[in-house]
Amino acid sequence: MNKLKRTVAVIICLACVAMALFSCAPRFTVTDTDKGAYIRAYVADEAFDFDPVNAYYNESVLNIVSLMFEPLFTYDSNGNIQNALVDNYSITENDETGEYKMIINLKESFWSDSTAITADDVIYAWRRILNPGNSYECAALLYDIKNAYECHNSIPDANGNTIDIYDIGISGNSRRLEIEFTKKIDYNQFIRNLTSYALCPLNEDIVKKTEDWSKKPATLACSGPFKIESVIYSQYNKRGVLETAPQLTLTRNTYYYRNADNVALSPVFPYKIILDYTMTDEQLLDAFNKTGGYSVAENGDVEHQLYFIGDIPLSLRETLVSSAKITDALSTHSYYFNLNNELFAKKEVRKALSLVIDREAIAAEIVLADAATALVPNGIFNTDSKNTSFRSQGKDLIETSVSDEAIAQAKKLLSDANITPAAYSFSISVAAYDEVHCRIAEIVAKTWKEELGFKVTVNKINAEVNDDYYKYTEETPKDINDDIYLETLRKGEFDVIALDCVSYSVNAFGMLAPFAAEFSGRATMANAEGVMSTHITGYNNTEYNKLIADAFKEQDSTKKATILHNAEEMLIEDMPVMPIIFNKKAAVTSSDLKGMSSNYFVPGVFTNATIDNYLKLNYDYILESQKLAQKETA
Repeated sequence: MNKLKRTVAVIICLACVAMALFSCAPRFTVTDTDKGAYIRAYVADEAFDFDPVNAYYNESVLNIVSLMFEPLFTYDSNGNIQNALVDNYSITENDETGEYKMIINLKESFWSDSTAITADDVIYAWRRILNPGNSYECAALLYDIKNAYECHNSIPDANGNTIDIYDIGISGNSRRLEIEFTKKIDYNQFIRNLTSYALCPLNEDIVKKTEDWSKKPATLACSGPFKIESVIYSQYNKRGVLETAPQLTLTRNTYYYRNADNVALSPVFPYKIILDYTMTDEQLLDAFNKTGGYSVAENGDVEHQLYFIGDIPLSLRETLVSSAKITDALSTHSYYFNLNNELFAKKEVRKALSLVIDREAIAAEIVLADAATALVPNGIFNTDSKNTSFRSQGKDLIETSVSDEAIAQAKKLLSDANITPAAYSFSISVAAYDEVHCRIAEIVAKTWKEELGFKVTVNKINAEVNDDYYKYTEETPKDINDDIYLETLRKGEFDVIALDCVSYSVNAFGMLAPFAAEFSGRATMANAEGVMSTHITGYNNTEYNKLIADAFKEQDSTKKATILHNAEEMLIEDMPVMPIIFNKKAAVTSSDLKGMSSNYFVPGVFTNATIDNYLKLNYDYILESQKLAQKETA
């Protein structure tokens, strides 16, 4: 038997064994006679943590998480709400008895490990967010629920008793979820909150096993159309040379919207989404322009076609922008200042640093961006209607270009604050794996040095291999990286840090509320004066806190919008966060790829995607056979 035949035989045997093992699934058996296409794509930068609550600091990461998790509701490409995991819901109001409830019935669907998705998974995810010992900015999205606000902020009840997470008004069994409110609320607003991937159900058995559950493919159960099959992270030698090229392979979640009778209620057509990070920008463009699925190079290497680019690299934006589908990203690239730092505790310093940033120039260099005129980006609704945006109804609160007068004003602010810039050194922390964020940080650092005289460095933070012993498999994992940038952000261990402020929903409240102390989502901390929590920057303005509290209580959407506009003006005046650009989403799709769609939050929805004549791409051994045959012929 020659080498080629041995390879094919071994792979067929392995496939048979895999099918036999798969038939032992605990719930039911799934068979796929037609596995579907392998779609090679580039949709995001490398991602290291797939916890949905952590996907809102980087617009790119959300593109991946949205393929792996399913929210209760979602949006279509026109901004209309659609049921996702929710089958139907009803609202009960009784002013006489004070009963205000929402009953949600979930569709039949399963986690990628074949266990059923139930109301308990929603309840667990929300209790985790509202636990006063945890810090999640999305907590405010759930504050309408009975006792949620009080629990997360450690506010005792009328009798002085502590409110436990089990006192929060969420309960249920099987696929029926019951949500209690203390009064009539804006139910449309609450449903829009439930479109957030941050509020997706979680499998308690998986999450409780280890704090690294969201980083390790072997332990990650997904509710969305795809799950992680394998992940390879970048590895560099001591000289900084790339030794291992990264790649993330997502495979179809065969239990996604499948009932107990083994009927696929919402079929997913592609079998794999291969997120290829191995190519240079030039190679990526060549692969996108390739046709025919794959070809074999003279050296025997298989060269694949790339069908979709959902996050266009910086060097290719001018080339591809004319053929890209471009929409607002509902996120603002911004900088947080650490107000616990003596320098940034002075508002005059923060405002001076903002005044000298040429946002128009940065947006032009980034290409897929608009200069930020405030914090809330384009695309956010002003009221309940999608027809009027918050931004169009609000003021331009930031000058987007820089004049000599602005630079002079910045220098005067520093002088009035008794700040001599040359005496101060600080860094901008940024995720090393995000080239756009790094480029902006370089521009900003240079500006602050040249225009104002500060000593500024860019701290590019890489992920690190996690070599902690994993007790469940009795091994040291090879496929876990710790996102040190994300840890730096969440711990508040920075001078200035770059991030995308990604909207949790289409409402301005979700972006503005976390800057108010009791809506920050931060873990409550006891001190000599009682219990306190502030935004991660340390910002805590009593007037701002009141505005957000008033907006939360207001039921009239027009009046609420007015309050939120006032809050945004105050936030920009205080400048704990410095908006730079409004991000845009852009995607280019090969003509060979059919059935692609997008929703209001992410540019690529692959569930209905198909490729013409894709059967030749289904089986790895065919590609391997071609490669071996080429080498043997040579």
